[in-house]
Amino acid sequence: MGMTLSAPPVALRGFRLNLRPLVPWIVPAAAILLWQVACDAGWIGRRTLPSPFGIANAAVALEGSGHGGPFGDADADMASNNSGFRRAAGESRAAVRP
Repeated sequence: MGMTLSAPPVALRGFRLNLRPLVPWIVPAAAILLWQVACDAGWIGRRTLPSPFGIANAAVALEGSGHGGPFGDADADMASNNSGFRRAAGESRAAVRP
């Protein structure tokens, strides 16, 4: 017999609040909050696993710097030609037939 996790409806003066639809949102939010608290408390090192707030700050700074992607200008270089994947895989232009 398996156990299921479900939040029972909470009765508030005749009003029933069903928390079941919120569970898929509460669990990840709680995990991220716990991760942030663990990083702030020093339980998790910054170099081991950066905090969610630190990751968000880095993403905003990277986007504001004009690089745009995690690989900087390499994203734009590969997107600007049709053989970007082949060159990334190690083939030269001479080896690729049009």
